[in-house]
Amino acid sequence: SSGINAEYGEKSTKLDPAQRAPVLITYMTGEPERVAISLDIDKLSEKTKGGVDYLIQELDAQFAQDQTIKFYDTVNDFIKYKRPAGMSMEEYCREFNHRLRRLKDVSTLEDDKDLMDTT
Repeated sequence: SSGINAEYGEKSTKLDPAQRAPVLITYMTGEPERVAISLDIDKLSEKTKGGVDYLIQELDAQFAQDQTIKFYDTVNDFIKYKRPAGMSMEEYCREFNHRLRRLKDVSTLEDDKDLMDTT
């Protein structure tokens, strides 16, 4: 979680609380950086711990949403998959198992749990 790294950063700095969130952002890259620099600079620069809390809250909300979308897309992809005409059964089984592995990666399915088992 982005919160754990930010907590370590906060505990290891003597920076003024108003500078902590903006400084943390300078160490970010990629999508977290893009999200962070679009946030309200006044809220990020609050004199209390609020700036870091605001940063963590916004990042966690954004990336939780990404995980939800990824989960939905993976489930949808798995459910809608049908064997194309002319595809061998062996090839279909390989593709099915590949999609099943992706589904298990994004879900809480237990490895040995049968998808059809309702218990």
